[in-house]
Amino acid sequence: MIRKFKALGLALVAVFAMSAVVASAASATSGTLTTTGNVTATAEQVGEHVFTLTSHPVSGGFATTKCKKAHFKGVGTVATGATSVTVTPEYKECTAFGLPATITHEECNYVLKTGTPVNATEWHVTTDVVCPAGKAIKIVAQTCEVTVGSQTGLATSTVANGAGGHLTLNTNISKIKYTVVKDGIGCPLAKTGAFEDGHYVGTSTVKGLDALGNPVAVSIH
Repeated sequence: MIRKFKALGLALVAVFAMSAVVASAASATSGTLTTTGNVTATAEQVGEHVFTLTSHPVSGGFATTKCKKAHFKGVGTVATGATSVTVTPEYKECTAFGLPATITHEECNYVLKTGTPVNATEWHVTTDVVCPAGKAIKIVAQTCEVTVGSQTGLATSTVANGAGGHLTLNTNISKIKYTVVKDGIGCPLAKTGAFEDGHYVGTSTVKGLDALGNPVAVSIH
């Protein structure tokens, strides 16, 4: 009888160990892109993209930056099996903190990395902000100036297969590090300094283009 219990115990240990291995393998699986040949990824916003500074309450809510036009241009090309895409952000027709604003990327890029599946058709995405030394994305609105520098692992956006061979990227990331560089007269921000509570939301349609600028279907699996 004791031998039988020991054998049963060993069998259960083996089952649990195998389950842990399978779970670990599943959790390590990242979504991969599928396309025909090497393509350049581009993205256009759907609706507004909004960046909120939650440490800076202003009349009617928090200090926000909104842009009517957000375009993301691919850096280099991607091929089937890729798990990351690098893009340069371009923002136009923006307001920040209730004031007309300009946003310059200052040679910074976003690196979007696919993660584990949310469900059968949707995948997690993390975002890195990658800037050259001494550079940062710059938001200027009259006497206000805010910069967003290099940082990694911003979560938790998602990407899914959309209609027509496109991808739909739903950006929803928090704990973004930023610095209020200038808070002059007429600027509604609370104070200058470094903060870690920025929040960025927005939806974009991601497309693949060949070397001639023709659309190429892109999907994720």
